[in-house]
Amino acid sequence: MLTIGKNAEIRAVIKTKDIIVFGSIHGAIAASGRCELKSSCVIQGDLKAARLIIEEGATFIGTSEVSYGDSVGAAGLKLLGMSAKLGKHLLP
Repeated sequence: MLTIGKNAEIRAVIKTKDIIVFGSIHGAIAASGRCELKSSCVIQGDLKAARLIIEEGATFIGTSEVSYGDSVGAAGLKLLGMSAKLGKHLLP
C-alpha cells in the first residue's frame, strides 16, 4: 500500500498495487489493485486501476480506466459524493 501524504506534491508516473492519495500528483497512476482519492487530493493525469474510489471534494483532472485483469469497464467505478470533479486531461 502506497500512501501519498496531504502535504506531498509529486511529479511522477506511479505504478503500484494499492494507493491512497491525500496530496497532489501531477502525472499518471497505474494501480493493479485499489486506488483511493481522498477529499484533500488533487490529481492531474491519467489513472488506471482495478478499483477506484473518489471521495467528495477530491479533484481529478484526467481520464480514468477501471479494469479487472484484461477487461476494461466502468463496473468497478465507485464515486463517493456528487461533487467529485472529473475533467479532461490537461497536462501539456
